[in-house]
Amino acid sequence: MWPSPNMIPKQQEMDGLVQQLYEAIKTEPHLQSTLLVLCGDHGMNDVGNHGGSSPGETSPALVFMSPKLEGKGPELHVPAPYQEDFQYYETVEQSDIVPTLGALLDFPVPRNNLGTFITRFGTLWPDSGCSPAVWCC
Repeated sequence: MWPSPNMIPKQQEMDGLVQQLYEAIKTEPHLQSTLLVLCGDHGMNDVGNHGGSSPGETSPALVFMSPKLEGKGPELHVPAPYQEDFQYYETVEQSDIVPTLGALLDFPVPRNNLGTFITRFGTLWPDSGCSPAVWCC
């Protein structure tokens, strides 16, 4: 039977740990530019399988959190209401994560990289001309 009765308590426990971590980041002045990135390597279908091509299996979570991002996008409602296609806030291509994190960390983008910078992060640089954004993908 899916989901396991252990799934919801474990998710709530992990949500609490992430909240604790983020609150600790917010309270330390020297951590105000910290970017916490949470991501999954794959999703899962309704019966708990992964590795296939269904929307649930190919749509892992990706969340960017930082005190620097607060108030820079629309208010998000958590938890989001279920959507069959798993398109909750915004979709980004997996190949765009590396060049985005590289740019944010001031690392060069790998030569043969196919991804591009996620432009919504441009608001971190005042002269970029990018507009505020939704930070959950």
